[in-house]
Amino acid sequence: MTSAAGAPRASTIELAFAGLLLPGAVFIGAQLTGCRGLGLAWPLAYPIVYLASNALTCNAIGHPKLHGLLPLAAPVMAASTMWFCIWVISWQLSGSAPVGLSLVIQIIVGAISYLAAFHLLAPALARDAIADHGPPASGTNGSSLSMMAIQAKFDANARR
Repeated sequence: MTSAAGAPRASTIELAFAGLLLPGAVFIGAQLTGCRGLGLAWPLAYPIVYLASNALTCNAIGHPKLHGLLPLAAPVMAASTMWFCIWVISWQLSGSAPVGLSLVIQIIVGAISYLAAFHLLAPALARDAIADHGPPASGTNGSSLSMMAIQAKFDANARR
């Protein structure tokens, strides 16, 4: 987006930053605590990359930095709801259910709680996501359907 807005330097800075930070975080995580560090490297380092990307993009297109973060409010609150529900289920089932069964229940409860919270917090966004990523039309695969939807939206915006 920044290149299209006439600010290719912002894209270069973002890619360089991500290219240095993410592999560095994975290496440091692996060195410090092995597999656990590898697992924590991405969720701890990527938000930093996202915030830098958001700041560069908002500057390039002339929007306040907060404008780029507003769409994250509903997914973050839904994810927090999901985390809390999984934690409660894990706490309730610890030691009383086999690990495999506990995992299956946590996955199901997590998915349902995220989808329900997201639908309640951002119903219009949920409807758009379902419309954009619904089942593929007969005779197509999901990828070509998504590309057709993107092209149709681009054409509609170009006509405005």
